[in-house]
Amino acid sequence: MLYYLVADIGGTHSRFQAWSRSAEQGWRCEWQQRYASCAYASFDLLLDQLEVDAPNLTWNSVVFGVAGPVHCNQVQLTNLNWFIDALALERRFKFAKVALLNDFTIAAYALDSLADTDYQTLHPPLASDVNGRRLLVGAGTGLGVALLQGQGAGLSVVATEAGHVDFSPFNEFDCRLQAWLMQSWDHVSFERLVSGDGLTAIYQFLAQQSQFDPRLGPLAAEIAQQAETGEQLAIQAITQFWGYYGQFIGNMTLCWPATAGIWIAGGMAPKLTKWLDQSAFYERLWQKGRMSSLVKNCGVHLVLAENLGLLGARQCAHYQLQ
Repeated sequence: MLYYLVADIGGTHSRFQAWSRSAEQGWRCEWQQRYASCAYASFDLLLDQLEVDAPNLTWNSVVFGVAGPVHCNQVQLTNLNWFIDALALERRFKFAKVALLNDFTIAAYALDSLADTDYQTLHPPLASDVNGRRLLVGAGTGLGVALLQGQGAGLSVVATEAGHVDFSPFNEFDCRLQAWLMQSWDHVSFERLVSGDGLTAIYQFLAQQSQFDPRLGPLAAEIAQQAETGEQLAIQAITQFWGYYGQFIGNMTLCWPATAGIWIAGGMAPKLTKWLDQSAFYERLWQKGRMSSLVKNCGVHLVLAENLGLLGARQCAHYQLQ
């Protein structure tokens, strides 16, 4: 029997699962727990709590996906004041193979495991290229991007911080929005608009608030609730959000032509799909001048599966022991 501890560590929540696997029984989830990340001053304090809560097992493989760039097996989380060191994890989990990877690298490993019911095709590809390049993009607390080539144990994943590329205005409205955001930041990236706080920022701008302040809300989930009741300001904010999302994905596709599909993950998109067709998502996705056909030839898929990071971490942990 082999035991795996996997986690998806984010700025909002940290999700853990313990799995066992044997030739006779296959995969079995032994335990799972979600923690509010901001409730812990450091990752070590969260791990102390984990050791109290989790089953007392000898782990063979430990894989943590983290929301930030991993350099030399270390990471400073982007949206949380946590520092994580893989060597320290190896000392804590003495008998395990330990991997510390970017959260979108981890999520990428899950794509091969998705069932047909785990995703929705928004735009079919011109031609199928199952072994080609894939692009994984996802908005949530931040804006993640991963580049994929190949499949299965031969899958190659490149983690990026592409969500932090400069936002580029498309029209006069965008110019005014960018100028408004620059009152708060000297660098306005796409993540400032295509994320939970980004949707709040768009809403506040439309509401003619003098300056962006996330403390004043409404939160992204509250904006979605308002839109469900027909509140026009909320609907306008969501459709603007989708337009910027499409523009960003189109830009990423020019950098990495996704012949095996563009995959949209993250917690926000499935909850906002109702307003996708009212937006300029496809217009901005495909409006790439002479390269428009390159982007339009790529299929676009919306990932519906929950806990994509944990699913990918488990798959990566399995590959570690092969």
